[in-house]
Amino acid sequence: MHYRRDIDGLRAIAILPVVLFHSGVRQVPGGFVGVDIFFVISGYLITSLITEEIARGQFTVISFYERRVRRIFPALFTVLALSVIAATLLFLPEDFRPFARSLAATALFFSNMYFYTDSNYFAALPDTKPLLHTWSLAVEEQFYIVFPLLLIIAFAWCGRRWIGLLLVIFILSLITSMWMSATHPGAAFYFAPMRAWELMLGALVAASTLPTIKSQHLRELFALAGLALIAWAVFGFTSTTPFPGWRALVPCAGAALLIYAGEDDGSSAVGRMLSWQPVIFVGLISYSLYLWHWPLLVFARYWNIDPLTAPQVVAVIVASFVLATLTWKLVEQPFRLKVTPVARRPLFFGAATATAAAVVFSIVGVWSHGFPGRFSPLVVAVAKQAETPGSDEQLRNCIDRPAAQACDYGASVKASYAVWGDSHASALLPAIGRLAKRYGKAFKIFIHDGCPPVIGLNRISKKKKKDPDCLPENDEIMQSLELSPDIRTVILISRYALYVRGSDVNGADFGPNFREPLVDSFGRVTPDVLGRRALFERQLDLTIDRLFAAGKSVVLVYPVPEVTFDVPRAVVKLMGTKRDPTTLSVPLSSFHKREDIVFAMLDRIGGRGKVVRVYPHKRLCDAKRCVVYAKGSILYRDDNHLSAAGAAYVQPELEAIFANAISVAESRLAE
Repeated sequence: MHYRRDIDGLRAIAILPVVLFHSGVRQVPGGFVGVDIFFVISGYLITSLITEEIARGQFTVISFYERRVRRIFPALFTVLALSVIAATLLFLPEDFRPFARSLAATALFFSNMYFYTDSNYFAALPDTKPLLHTWSLAVEEQFYIVFPLLLIIAFAWCGRRWIGLLLVIFILSLITSMWMSATHPGAAFYFAPMRAWELMLGALVAASTLPTIKSQHLRELFALAGLALIAWAVFGFTSTTPFPGWRALVPCAGAALLIYAGEDDGSSAVGRMLSWQPVIFVGLISYSLYLWHWPLLVFARYWNIDPLTAPQVVAVIVASFVLATLTWKLVEQPFRLKVTPVARRPLFFGAATATAAAVVFSIVGVWSHGFPGRFSPLVVAVAKQAETPGSDEQLRNCIDRPAAQACDYGASVKASYAVWGDSHASALLPAIGRLAKRYGKAFKIFIHDGCPPVIGLNRISKKKKKDPDCLPENDEIMQSLELSPDIRTVILISRYALYVRGSDVNGADFGPNFREPLVDSFGRVTPDVLGRRALFERQLDLTIDRLFAAGKSVVLVYPVPEVTFDVPRAVVKLMGTKRDPTTLSVPLSSFHKREDIVFAMLDRIGGRGKVVRVYPHKRLCDAKRCVVYAKGSILYRDDNHLSAAGAAYVQPELEAIFANAISVAESRLAE
C-alpha cells in the first residue's frame, strides 16, 4: 500500500486524548472518542489492503491473519506478561481473581464481552482493571474474523455492487447502535455489531465511494471540518454523554473527512500538520502507547492508594511513552517488518502457545482464589478483620425497620434514649451499646441507610436503583418519638456532608449537574447548592425544635473524617507490600474543608433547648492528621464508615452522650 504520513498523524490525534482522558485530565472530558477514531482508521487501512490484494489476485486469508498476528500479538503479550508480574506483586487475592479472568478474556479476544458483564466502562476507570482497555482490541479482532471473508464473497457474488453491501452493513449497524444506546447502552458500547459501522465508515472511504477532490479550497474545507468535529467530541463530550449512538458519528465523521481529504496525495494545511515528524512518531508508537498507558495508570493508582498527584500522573505518562517507544522498536518493528527469523508456522505456534499459557494461568489464578499464599498469615488475618461487619447480627437486624417495630438495645431497662440517623449512626451503635450497658441505660434504634435524621425532605439518588424514601420514614420516627414520653434524649448521627455537599470527599461541592438533589415535603426540588444547604439546615432546625417541644434533649454527634480511599484494602495493600499502614491518614485540613459548613450548621442549631455536642474526630485527629489505622486495628470499614474497631476507638469521646445527656435531661425535668 501507498504510505500516508497523515494517517499516522491522525493516529496521534486519536491516542493522545485517550491517554489524557484516562489520566484524569479534565480539559479533555471526551478523550475516550479516540478509540472511535482508531476504528475508522483501521477500517480504512484494512479495506484498502484487502481490496488491493483481491484485485491483484494475491489475497489469502492465511496471509491476512499472519499480518494480524504479527501486528497485534507480540506487543500485546509483552504487556500481558508484565501485567501478570505486576498484578502478582501488588494485587490482593480479591483483586487478582477478576484480573485472572480478564487475562483469559483478553488473550482469547472477548474481553469486550467480559467487561460488559463485569462493570460499566466509565464507572470502572479508576478501578482495579488493568486490562479494561483491551475491549477495543477484542472488537476489532472479532470484526476481522468475519470481514475478510465478507469481502471475498462480496467480490465474487456482487461484482461492482460490493460497495452497496458495505453501505447496507454500515446503515444497519448504525441504526442498531442508536437503538441499543437508548435501550441497552452497555451492550452498545462494548459489542462488535454495534461498533461495526465505525469500521465500515473507514471501509467506505477506502472503497472510493466519494469522488476525487479536485478543488484545493474544498480539500482544505473538508480537512478543517474533520479536525473541528474531532475537537468538538474531545472537548465537548463527557463521560455522561450518551454514547456511542449517533453522537459517535461526530468523531468518526471527523476522522473520515480527514482521511478523505488526504487521498490521492492531496495536501492541506491540516494534512501537513499531521505529517509533522513528531506527530508521526506518536502515531507510529500509538498501538504500544495504547497498550501500556492504562495498566501503568491502574498499577500506579493501586500502589499509591491516594489519588495520583499531577506530577505522578505526568511521570506515568512519560513512562508510558518510554515503554511504548521501546516496545515499538524492539517488539513491534522486528515482527511486522519480518526481520525476525520467526516464520509463519512457528509464529502461529508461538501465538497459540502464549494464548494457552495465559488461559491456563487464568484458570489456576481463579481456582486458587487469587494465590493467597503470596501474603503472610498476618496480612491474611488483617484482611479478615477488614471484612468484619461494623456491628453484630442483632444490631444489623435493627436497621431499616419501621418505627413501630424499632429495636431496644442496651441494659435490661425501659428505653430512655433513641438513636436516630443513617448508616453512620449504625457504625457507632456497638460503642453506644457498650456505653449504654455501662450506664444502665437502653435506647431505641431508628436508623435508615441513606436517610438523614431530618423531617420534611427526601433524596433523589440516581446512583441507586430505588430512591431512599426518607420523608415518610422520618415522619413516622418523629411521631413515634413524640408519643414516647419515656424517651428523654434523642441522639442524632448522620453523614451530613453527603446531603449538603455531595459525595466528593475531596471537598468539592455539587456541580451544576449533581446527581442527588433534595426534595421538600411539597415535592419541590432544590437544584442549587445554596438552596440545598438552606433547605437542609431549615429542616434540621425544625426537627430539633419539635423534639424540644416534645420534652426531649438532643445529642448532636458531629461527623467523623471521610477518606479518599477504601481503608481496609489500603491497609492490606501496604502490609502486603511490606509498607507501614500507620502512615495512612487524612490531613486535618482536608477534614475541615469537607466539614466546615456542617460544623457551622450544627453549631448554629439548637440554641432554644438542651443540646449535648459530641466530637468523635477529637479521638481520631491530632493537630495535623486523622488516623485510619491504629494499635493494629483498621478503624474504617470503607472510605467513610467506622469499623467495629473504629467505633471502639472513638468510644471515649462518645461517653458524653450518656454522662452529659443524663445531667441535661435531669435539669430539664427539674425546670
